[in-house]
Amino acid sequence: MGSSRILPLAMAARADSPVPCIEGDGRGRFEVSGELILDTVPRLWETAQRLFVDVDDLVIDLGGVSRCDSAGAALVVDWATSRRLAGRSFKVSRLPEQMRAILRVSDLEQLVLGEETGA
Repeated sequence: MGSSRILPLAMAARADSPVPCIEGDGRGRFEVSGELILDTVPRLWETAQRLFVDVDDLVIDLGGVSRCDSAGAALVVDWATSRRLAGRSFKVSRLPEQMRAILRVSDLEQLVLGEETGA
């Protein structure tokens, strides 16, 4: 399977808000970039549902995320919990400090980072 790229995710986001991008390597590793905020998360969630459906060992690289809010953190929590409940692997790498802080204060950091692949 070749690489997959979704850029940008067309949606009604603020004019000054960089639209998120998700890019896959065809082997279960996806890089997410842009802003993971309330305006952008719903469309990214829909796209990710389609991209992740046949992936057993999912690795999400969040190093390209420029900004996030609680909606972005909730998206990653959803990915982690739904994958693990389905008996599938989930790992996250390069978790942005802003998201880490949101997860920490929400007592969800260990849930997401249980199988972290990098800082």
